[in-house]
Amino acid sequence: MCNIYIYNSVGSYNNSNPEVTLKGDIVKTTGHNLVVRDHEGYEHIIPMTNVVSVVYDGDYTGSYHSGLLPIYIYYSERAYNNSRPEIEFNGAVKAINEHNIIVAGEEGLTHIVSTFPVIAFVHKGGTHYEIK
Repeated sequence: MCNIYIYNSVGSYNNSNPEVTLKGDIVKTTGHNLVVRDHEGYEHIIPMTNVVSVVYDGDYTGSYHSGLLPIYIYYSERAYNNSRPEIEFNGAVKAINEHNIIVAGEEGLTHIVSTFPVIAFVHKGGTHYEIK
């Protein structure tokens, strides 16, 4: 079981104030949906269309800590053209699905970034990740 934090806005993400908090396991990440099994055995299907990011404490911990590089996420053309990302953190891209990007981040946290509202996802590093 891990702690799962769901952020529906850039502001809530940047303020570490999730709209939804769950305790459970990530069962599957598809392009459009995230499936979570909670501690009571219920499965939650969370559409990623209205989500900025899902952050949880599990999966890609430890071995990626030393290889974390800057991640920049832009949600508007203006921010992108002015090189002023709305979200930035250090991480390592681990997988790209149809509509989300899975990033190993600092403090053992994994970020599932929804690409539905994103103008550009920019990261330093090569293509050492899995494309699903």
